[in-house]
Amino acid sequence: MKTKWTSSKIILILFSIAIIAVSLFVFLLYFTLKTKSRDISNEKPFVEWIGKPLVLNAETILVKEDKANYDNSKFPYLLTDSTSYNYDDLVRRNQIRIDKSEPCDVCDITFLETFPAGTVVTFHKAVMTIGGVSGSANLILYGIVKHNNQEYAVGYYWGREDHSKRADTSGFGMKRYYKFSQAPWQTKQDTTRYAIKDAQW
Repeated sequence: MKTKWTSSKIILILFSIAIIAVSLFVFLLYFTLKTKSRDISNEKPFVEWIGKPLVLNAETILVKEDKANYDNSKFPYLLTDSTSYNYDDLVRRNQIRIDKSEPCDVCDITFLETFPAGTVVTFHKAVMTIGGVSGSANLILYGIVKHNNQEYAVGYYWGREDHSKRADTSGFGMKRYYKFSQAPWQTKQDTTRYAIKDAQW
């Protein structure tokens, strides 16, 4: 039996196709632009430091950042020090906030406390996040700092992409090389460049 194609059936089919196409586009756009994350706790160099009490050999600073790129719902503070790649930016933003010298929509940070050398931190996991819009990667350690009988849940940025090297340019599952400054718990800098696979979802 032949199907009778009426104008209402054709409109209904075209409308259904349009709805499916728009839904698919929105779905793909969401997964393209959303921030992606991946647990990298078992990868080098992080695996060496996860789950161990680490004595900090240098002075560190506890920072509160309202609009954070890290998981500040469970880890409301940021730990930083003078070797951290974002330290100068944090200092600048904090100073602008204090001085009110210029408009700044990212000056939502406060330097709360300075921890002396000898303070202990224990990291429980390391996470890579990839910004959906920028495509830039952040490597963040999450853990607990113990100081003066108090505990602070912190994130610590460690590692930057080495743009001079690329492990793989094939796209899906791409790896990038990362270099690491001397962290405050290290006695010397690890100069190895580590290839770490991108977070995908």
